[in-house]
Amino acid sequence: MFFKPRQLSPLIFLLLSFATSLAQNHKVDSLVNILNKRSRIDTLSVNLMSEIAYQVYANNPSMADDYTQQVIYLSDSLKYKKGIGKGLWLTGLLHLQKDRVRSIDYFKQALAVAEEINDKADMANYLLAIGNTQSVLGDWEAADNNYIRALELAELAKDKALELKCLINIGRSFNAAGMYPQAIKAMGRAITLSKETGDLANLASCYNSIGGAHLRLNNYSVALEYLQLAFEVNEQLNNKNSMAQNLINMTGIRIDQKDYNGALEYASQAKKLYEEIGDSSRLSVAYLQMGSIYLFLDLDLSLEYLEKSLDLNKSQNITQNLTAMNNIGYILTQKGEYEEAIEVLNKSMIMSEKAGYKIGSAMGHVRLASCYFKINDIDKALYYGLESEKISAEIRNLDLQKDSHELLADIYARTGRFKEAYNHHKLFKQLSDSIFNADNVRKIADMESSFQFEKERKQHESEKLQRDLEIKNQRVIIAGLSVGSLFLLLFVLALYQLYVHKKRTNLVLLHQKAKIEELNE
Repeated sequence: MFFKPRQLSPLIFLLLSFATSLAQNHKVDSLVNILNKRSRIDTLSVNLMSEIAYQVYANNPSMADDYTQQVIYLSDSLKYKKGIGKGLWLTGLLHLQKDRVRSIDYFKQALAVAEEINDKADMANYLLAIGNTQSVLGDWEAADNNYIRALELAELAKDKALELKCLINIGRSFNAAGMYPQAIKAMGRAITLSKETGDLANLASCYNSIGGAHLRLNNYSVALEYLQLAFEVNEQLNNKNSMAQNLINMTGIRIDQKDYNGALEYASQAKKLYEEIGDSSRLSVAYLQMGSIYLFLDLDLSLEYLEKSLDLNKSQNITQNLTAMNNIGYILTQKGEYEEAIEVLNKSMIMSEKAGYKIGSAMGHVRLASCYFKINDIDKALYYGLESEKISAEIRNLDLQKDSHELLADIYARTGRFKEAYNHHKLFKQLSDSIFNADNVRKIADMESSFQFEKERKQHESEKLQRDLEIKNQRVIIAGLSVGSLFLLLFVLALYQLYVHKKRTNLVLLHQKAKIEELNE
């Protein structure tokens, strides 16, 4: 049974002001103005109300609810089933924050209405809504089936914008499941549709998603290419938030590649954008990245940016703060300020354990061990070193395991326990070799993917040039035929005029001849 709306009297409906919120965006204001100017209530009015409700449901649910009730009431009065389906769908959207299971029920009711009137576009849209909600609830298999069914219907409806929406959802689902090649394929199709429909916002989003998928496949060079493309599209849109986020992601890649100067260039641009926007929370991330980069370039500047990050972030992002604090502890140790370093690292370690952030805890332990080793407090150095090795092995972090074993080898060597020192040194070498080999494999894979990407890009460019040349040749042929046809037409007209002139002349001559013959008689 369909949802029964609250009953609204026609008088209340007609007296309702549609300018409910002055803070709505330009699109909503425009729709409200169009609706206000209409002199009659019909299906077009219902469609306008549906669109207004959709545009505001996330940030003004009260306004959206008012319009949704009107949509259902009027659709029922007008026997407008498409409107009833829209109303049910909007009701489902309004329940997403309160009761997702109930939302799915409304979406399914909307789907039943769309199936009854065989509206394929609406069916696809409601299936997407069901799939998205199922995905949030963890029912990924059902969500994927609904995404695929929605895509098939969108293709049958020949609705490219809806196809694009389906492909983006499918790509995101593949990404979440770790199926990165499939995600790249789906997003590749979405990019083509984004270009065809001129949807720059989704084009940037698709480039960003493909970049993220390649990053997880360790295809760093290709990931950078796509993130750069996303940045350029966001620049066209003047979307400074997204531009800065693209730069933050590119900074991370450059840090992993150990290209610190390249990373610093991206991070500096992101910092400038966040300063322009006035987003202190995200600016703190840019400061953290700059501090992490300067760890390898300039410890004083690193300390300055890390402290700025802490000051701006305060307690908003615990893991971000812990990363900054561990790096500050490392810098203070390198500068010989051991008491301050121990204080910061102890605080970081306690916070990490409280938050269950094991990588932060392992890092805090190994840096505390290093600090105590430098001041020759061997017992504490050994304790924290062993704890670090245990935690890093538990979370399978090879870099932290390597650092722990190297430090333990040095600690045992200083105390004359050479057998333990040798065992830890051997483990340190094994881990170093594993990391080195993994880095080489990653670099080779990155080079191969970069080569393949460049090859495909050149192929696409060649095919585009070929298509452009064919179009140009077709235009030349069409132009030639047009000119030839024009000349032919002019020639025919000239012949016709000559024929007419000759005919007139012959008539005149015949007329004169008749007169002469008449005079002779």
